[in-house]
Amino acid sequence: MKKRLIYLTLITGMLIAACSEDFTDKPAIGALSDDALQNATGVDLKLVAAYSVLDGERINRQGEGVAAGGDNWWTDVASDDAHRGSTDADNTALFQIEVLNWETGNNWFLGRWSALFGGVNRCNAVLDLINQIEDGDFSTQFGEASFLRGYYNFELQKFGEMFPLFLWRI
Repeated sequence: MKKRLIYLTLITGMLIAACSEDFTDKPAIGALSDDALQNATGVDLKLVAAYSVLDGERINRQGEGVAAGGDNWWTDVASDDAHRGSTDADNTALFQIEVLNWETGNNWFLGRWSALFGGVNRCNAVLDLINQIEDGDFSTQFGEASFLRGYYNFELQKFGEMFPLFLWRI
């Protein structure tokens, strides 16, 4: 009984000491704050991140990895410019594109759309960061981010007119 009381007292003491709200004041480990990026280096780093989506490779990419790249060889399958090869049963998602009978959850479309929307998101982050910085000339970076955002939106619009196009005044 005495051991239980000691253990209960010890656990209660640790819980009371551990429950505080000062952990919310600590910055996240491995993450940059917004203040740390509000300079020329931060703008360049975010612009490099926007350029890095051109090849389709990015973290948290969804869908078919091969489809995210910029060469779009798999879209030629839909236009009969290419044949995906092999048998009909080895890759049903690509076969559905070939016979123009795809579903909305097709991983090939999801991979490409995920990469392009990621690029638009990164370009918007660059433009927002530049608008927050009051001193310095970032007209070159602003133009590059605007062009990249237009390119990514153009690539999205080539898939159809069903994508929202939200632009703000530049």
